[in-house]
Amino acid sequence: MLGELLTLVADGRLDPMLARTRAIEDAPAALTELAGRHVRGKLVCSLPPR
Repeated sequence: MLGELLTLVADGRLDPMLARTRAIEDAPAALTELAGRHVRGKLVCSLPPR
């Protein structure tokens, strides 16, 4: 099933709703936003480049 989902995303037929990207240091604040239902879509926490 995961393979099918990834194919749909790659083909542009499925678009995950991304609310915003935050730094990993902001993860606690992001979790608070999610818990308070203040976010519509997904939050992504990014790691700094190596």
